[in-house]
Amino acid sequence: MSKRRKSWRPTLIKKEIVVSGNLLEFLEEPLNTTSREVALRWRFLYDLSVAAANAGYALQTFLPDVDREGIDVVLSDADETRPIQLKATTKKVDQKFVIDKIHCGALRPNHDIAEHIGFQPGQSGTGQHGCIVLTEIFNVNVNDACLDVRYWITDAYILAALSRSEGLVPGAPPEAQQDALALIEVLQQGTNHDRVNVRGSCFIPAASPGALLALAGFHSRVPSSAWQYNLAELMRFRTAEEDAQLEVPGFITAKEARKKWDNARGEQVKNAFIECVKWPEASGSGKS
Repeated sequence: MSKRRKSWRPTLIKKEIVVSGNLLEFLEEPLNTTSREVALRWRFLYDLSVAAANAGYALQTFLPDVDREGIDVVLSDADETRPIQLKATTKKVDQKFVIDKIHCGALRPNHDIAEHIGFQPGQSGTGQHGCIVLTEIFNVNVNDACLDVRYWITDAYILAALSRSEGLVPGAPPEAQQDALALIEVLQQGTNHDRVNVRGSCFIPAASPGALLALAGFHSRVPSSAWQYNLAELMRFRTAEEDAQLEVPGFITAKEARKKWDNARGEQVKNAFIECVKWPEASGSGKS
């Protein structure tokens, strides 16, 4: 006679539900992190699409089917294509702010530009030429259910600019140069699959969505003086033969000519950041 089988009963697993009293409570609740970041992703895409339309073109957006290597969205203006990793916070972003688990591959430059901006591509492999965009929610109006956001951005170009001693990014905190140098060093040690924590001093705040487009290298109505190209030219290693071609005998030496060109490149980069960057007031964030 066969054994009588134990009757099976399904198990009911209670889901933890958070009841939020208002928009601010919903945004700050850890269980709502995914919902918050999805909502802010659509806000980000809307803001940049409108800014692109204002510049006379349609920004192309691509959403990955699978969340791998931290890429949340890929943007293209037909000339430039960049993968973007999106992060969000309700905390004040300053030089002491730290955001964890940034994918190294998203921050590393690709082989085409790595050596020109101080990265050694042979040490750590090819990067994705991506951007990290941090959305700071700095004001929440719970009565009208609306919020104000500020976009902070970093990538290999911005880290390279911050790491320079010339002060190419006006208004950057004093810690920015050392923090950017330290981050660049770490990015060259592991693999693309590793993750790293990044301080707020390694991000810069875009003055507007149009400025964010310009900082990422896309077409924009905000003038940016081809800042990425000028930065790469400023940092690119040049041979003695190249420098010698700048010399005008009896008028200017090769060394003087190189210094003049480098100063001009540096000023172009500075002017771009003056146009595109707006540092928040020292008073901090406000919520109503």
